[in-house]
Amino acid sequence: MKTCKRILGVVLMAAMLLSLLAVGAFAAEDPAVLNVGSINAMFIAPLELSNVDGITTTCSYAIGSLVYDQLFYPTVEGTMASDVVESYEYSEDYMSLTIKLKDNIYFASGDQLTGEDVLFSLACKQTGARPAYYVCIDVDQSTVSDDGLTVTLVYKYPFGPGIRYLDIYLVNKSFYEELAPDGDYSKVDWYSIDSVDGSGPYKLVDYVQDTSAQLEKREDYWAGALEGRADVINLIQYTDQTTMYIDFENGVLDVAVDISSLDAQRLQDGGVENG
Repeated sequence: MKTCKRILGVVLMAAMLLSLLAVGAFAAEDPAVLNVGSINAMFIAPLELSNVDGITTTCSYAIGSLVYDQLFYPTVEGTMASDVVESYEYSEDYMSLTIKLKDNIYFASGDQLTGEDVLFSLACKQTGARPAYYVCIDVDQSTVSDDGLTVTLVYKYPFGPGIRYLDIYLVNKSFYEELAPDGDYSKVDWYSIDSVDGSGPYKLVDYVQDTSAQLEKREDYWAGALEGRADVINLIQYTDQTTMYIDFENGVLDVAVDISSLDAQRLQDGGVENG
């Protein structure tokens, strides 16, 4: 079985990686296993939630885009889209944004995605490394409907962050509250796969810090059957581009992320069999 090969340049966004890995751009023959190389650090903690050794860790986009859903996300066409939002509407004075969630979004743990999870995810961002876009949301004054599916974000100032800046990974509030009942997330082992619960198309089944991660396709994914997607994705972290590129050239990798411009030119010139 021959797997179709692709190469991703350093300038491609996380949205492109998601479309390639999770939407089956490699899947002409439905590969069972996809091996992906990257020089990016592979953190598994949800964005801005944890603090390890004094450094706020962020989930790598390779893992995050497959394990978590985003509230909104940028498309390759430059627009914003959402897989989890049914509708949204700004108030006339632009002091609030009301978002209605779809009713069929479930985390891998089985919990349903609600507006409380949206507010919790935003609160995590407000205490993260780059809070500027989020601190003008008054999480305490924001509300969630009785059925949990409609959340109204209240802004402290007019024209708060629009959907362009709401491309956050959504995390399960109750799941993380169980991990840290006292609210002290510094006690959580953020390098354990037991700290991960996403609603995305893949679940994390193995993780070796600074080395590799393995993801398996979710059979119970809320969006339905993932036909044409790889059953298993192996993410392999490299310390230098040269070694990663050689492995790609030798067929060890199906995908190489962040290759050098010189190696990219070789591929474009047709000088590599796997290209």
